[in-house]
Amino acid sequence: MFLRFIALTLFRPPPRSALRPRASGGGPLLDPDELLLFKERRVVRVAPRAVEILLVLVQHRDRVVEKQELLNRVWGRPEANPEGVEEGNIARHIHDLRNVLGDTRQAARFIVNVHGRGYQFVAQVTERIVDKEPLGRAPKPIVGQPDEVASPGAGRPQPSDALPKAEVANERGGGQPQERPRSPDLDSGLESQVPTTTLETTASRHVEVPRVSAILSAVTLVALVILAITLWIGSCGLAIVMFCLSAIPVLLVYPQLRAKTYGRAFVAFFFLAAMAYIPSAWTMPEVAATVINMRTLGAALAYPFVTGLRFIPVFVLVLGYWVTLGMYDDAGFRRHRGLSMAYALLGLSFLFITCVAEIWAMRDYVIWSAALPGSWTILICDGVVLSANCLLLVVSYKAFDREAVTSYTGLFACCGLVYFVIAGPAVLIDHQNNLINRHYLDRRRPEAYVVSNPDAIRDLGRLGERGPNATIGPDLESLLRDPEFAQALRTKKFYKQNFDEPFQVSDKAVIFGYKIETRPQREPLFITIRFPQELAEALRFQLVETDQ
Repeated sequence: MFLRFIALTLFRPPPRSALRPRASGGGPLLDPDELLLFKERRVVRVAPRAVEILLVLVQHRDRVVEKQELLNRVWGRPEANPEGVEEGNIARHIHDLRNVLGDTRQAARFIVNVHGRGYQFVAQVTERIVDKEPLGRAPKPIVGQPDEVASPGAGRPQPSDALPKAEVANERGGGQPQERPRSPDLDSGLESQVPTTTLETTASRHVEVPRVSAILSAVTLVALVILAITLWIGSCGLAIVMFCLSAIPVLLVYPQLRAKTYGRAFVAFFFLAAMAYIPSAWTMPEVAATVINMRTLGAALAYPFVTGLRFIPVFVLVLGYWVTLGMYDDAGFRRHRGLSMAYALLGLSFLFITCVAEIWAMRDYVIWSAALPGSWTILICDGVVLSANCLLLVVSYKAFDREAVTSYTGLFACCGLVYFVIAGPAVLIDHQNNLINRHYLDRRRPEAYVVSNPDAIRDLGRLGERGPNATIGPDLESLLRDPEFAQALRTKKFYKQNFDEPFQVSDKAVIFGYKIETRPQREPLFITIRFPQELAEALRFQLVETDQ
């Protein structure tokens, strides 16, 4: 049911109301000669550039108009942007036009943003002669503010100034407006002699947004299903491979997703999960090879994801804001100063929380104070990870700090480079932590436990008489029958290795280890065992002291 919900949410066709405007009694009027936009018989205060953009979109409404083409047609420079004009100027004018025309994020009635390409005008357009006599005029259009009705005698052109009288339809006399086919001269720009254009809102034609390919949708869904299966069975190596392979169809399917915000949320969640899981799960086979019964009682599903987040705190913020800005039509920080301040504060907070978690929860301060082997490696790698996150915070802030964010290509390319810088040190940090647990568990976790159940051996025997147990693997079963282990239960101190206890849902377990004798000049060695909860409760591990 969950996978079916994902498929229906991400890959179903959008509601028709989101693709075309709903019927209404008339629409705005566009005067291409004087570059004026009327709504409810009043001139709308909007920038002339915005009206020019609207005119170009209306003239080429049969297709998607790319952003560079808009720059060339409206600003008149085919080779370069004049006066430092950026694509953000287009996004700002489009935003103002949508506000004036009444477009919303849920229903694009007039202008649709085709992600990665440009814009398309989607309402039906009727080109006809309109009597301009009762229309108001505004000598100085201003962006975004509704206009008052101008004085009746202020500079009104006559209705047939630019057209033969035979083409004039007398609307006031009750005649029907004469439909006029689009002239080829419309493509020549703003000098065309055309009647006032009525932007009707009774359109029935569909937007030419690329539809999701059925094959691509199926491939993406199959890849996600296989990924979910590999995560469920605990195959870390195969899951890493599937994350990498699944990223390809996810990237391909994203530009064609209908719901912009939900599509971004899906992509952001996928890549955050992948970036957190890969470095943390990379060293999980080491843990499975050194901890007895680990292959039978694997790590909790959420464990590698949560522990991997400590390496990518700023990535969480960047992708979270990418989703958030999609709800604001990609308006940048300069138009939403509150988002700017919140971004800076959240970024610094994430970095601080990550440092505290690494030092306190991961016991890095104990490793450094005890000068354990590998402590300098961990310190240097932590510094690289922290520095890379700080760099990404600065770069991402600059990428968002503009009027409108028209492209995220550069930002995401930077995120990819920073992640590759982080991934290696992150894997090395976990590798060193595993080595320290293997050889210096008592110095990293000095809290000592003993088995307090006097009938421990008999309890273990009764447990073995029950037959095969799903929580006891062959390696642990063999150890339970070893007389040396039975002696260790009576005489040895055990040290707890914190692992995935906060994330366990079923098959709860705990890891304890005890030191075995080695040659004098060799590193100490610990036997670590993943005890099922039932077995641990039978043994009754009791805290007795803290080794100094």
